Amino acid sequence: RGFWSEKLADDLAGGKPLAACKQIDDRTRALFVTAHDIAPSWHVRMQAVFQEHIDGAISKTINLPRSATIEDIAEIYHQAYRLQCKGVTVYRDGCRPDQPMSAEAKQHRCPHCRMPIAVEGGCSRCPQCGTTLCAL
Repeated sequence: RGFWSEKLADDLAGGKPLAACKQIDDRTRALFVTAHDIAPSWHVRMQAVFQEHIDGAISKTINLPRSATIEDIAEIYHQAYRLQCKGVTVYRDGCRPDQPMSAEAKQHRCPHCRMPIAVEGGCSRCPQCGTTLCAL
């Protein structure tokens, strides 16, 4: 569609969300959403649709924003129960340090020795223990 550019690549690599990139048209923006762009109730509905066709329980993390309240979380569990999900997992953004996925820039730590490391793309090696770290 002609919108790719080095500036767009730099913006995305720097953590700018696709939704904030003005050169992307609405149709393309709607195709490339992240888990946090989807309302939590739709995550539950998606799980429920798949659950209808599976004998065992299935796993789907319901991603909640940092602002989610206890009441919001309770509503997710109630909705999952009403829709006959056999299980549900919720994850509230920012609920723990060094969370697996984040839209915010963070300092990376070696998963083996927890030493702070600089990741510059591709694979890096922990200076403390030598563990190879790819695609953090």
